[in-house]
Amino acid sequence: EERDNMSEGDFNALKQSECLRGTTLIPSKETTRKYAPQDLHFPSIAIQLQWSTLPIIDWHDIDPYSREYAFLKEIGVREVPDLQKLISRIIEEHNEQKNKSIHEYKLPIALKFLAENFQQHYSKLWKTAKIKQPFLPSYSSSKTLVLSLPEEVFKDESPLCATLLPDVVQLFEEHFN
Repeated sequence: EERDNMSEGDFNALKQSECLRGTTLIPSKETTRKYAPQDLHFPSIAIQLQWSTLPIIDWHDIDPYSREYAFLKEIGVREVPDLQKLISRIIEEHNEQKNKSIHEYKLPIALKFLAENFQQHYSKLWKTAKIKQPFLPSYSSSKTLVLSLPEEVFKDESPLCATLLPDVVQLFEEHFN
């Protein structure tokens, strides 16, 4: 209803201003402050990704079917993290388990999220994103756990290049075929 009473100028100003109270799953003085809508996410996404530092709107039990949710989404609050931020999160999760063996290694939650949501939220961005950070869990020719760029890794074992972990191949086959 409020949206109907707003001029286009007011609406655009609202989208740009730091007007929404935000926080993180583990709040601190630094993270609990006013944010611009496009810098915030709905809390459900931080919970799903187990991402305690992702800036979220300070409304943990917001109903995703409510008019308020629709309005917040319209002014820019995010239902999914932006692609670059998500890739950084994949790398962060990978680095937390660097010392694990390939058998103990668990795929980053953010990588699973990317695979599950790629078609709906990321496929258009992917073509222009020019991702330069390696983010696909793989093993090198010396069998050490590494991250690789999509164009530098093989699905089948190769003595020259990194090979995707079988779990990564399975994950992407599930969501892309």
